[in-house]
Amino acid sequence: MNLKNWRMNIMSVKIYAKLLAGINLSLCACPNFLFLIGCKKSLADYAILPFIRQFAKVERQWYLQSEYAHIRAWLDEFLLAPMFTIVMAKYDLWMDCGEEFVFG
Repeated sequence: MNLKNWRMNIMSVKIYAKLLAGINLSLCACPNFLFLIGCKKSLADYAILPFIRQFAKVERQWYLQSEYAHIRAWLDEFLLAPMFTIVMAKYDLWMDCGEEFVFG
């Protein structure tokens, strides 16, 4: 990795850290709120979910050691949900070989 890429990576982590700090603050602002806007999952939660999930995967060690316990609990709420595991099931790579394949 060259110096330019390394600096960009550090800048990305700093930007994500600020974003995560804001989200973590929102999640812990009201003890009754489990999600970004209230007690129920909302469009805001679903909109940010892929980004938080991806960051948690890519920067795994940093994410696990960070002070964002509320975000980890929030993400786990989604990742451990039965519907999430059903929706995110991996299928074999589709190739145009003339065979019929039925999902599900």
